[in-house]
Amino acid sequence: MVPPNPAMLHPNTMGYRELQKACKAIGLPARGKTESLRKAIQDYVNDPHRHTERLRLSKEEKQQRERQTKAKWVDWKNHAARE
Repeated sequence: MVPPNPAMLHPNTMGYRELQKACKAIGLPARGKTESLRKAIQDYVNDPHRHTERLRLSKEEKQQRERQTKAKWVDWKNHAARE
């Protein structure tokens, strides 16, 4: 799905389901109350580059946390201390 043109988004005139679809198309979380979705879209319309940078960073942070968790994980079935 192609993200909508920020200039074409008018969150104050959109219903809840429309807001959810727009959020999903942009890459924003589509959960929450109507007003929080409107605010998220409005923030995106005001500065889409800031938002995409924040999303990219949050994905990188998530991947880093997953790598750290995997590094700490021990397979106790095959661990030498179990024998």
